[in-house]
Amino acid sequence: MYDFLYNLGNAVINFFHPKAFVASLPLLLEGMIGIFIVMAVIFILIWGLQKLSK
Repeated sequence: MYDFLYNLGNAVINFFHPKAFVASLPLLLEGMIGIFIVMAVIFILIWGLQKLSK
């Protein structure tokens, strides 16, 4: 069991590359902004439909 956890820990440590993570942050930010925009459009559409149905 110890060997399994040791190997798992090494796999996680060797898998993470801080430079690659920092380089991907602009792409992650772009995706989060896109999700926010889509959610805002859906919210506005629902709000508008509620106003029209009254």
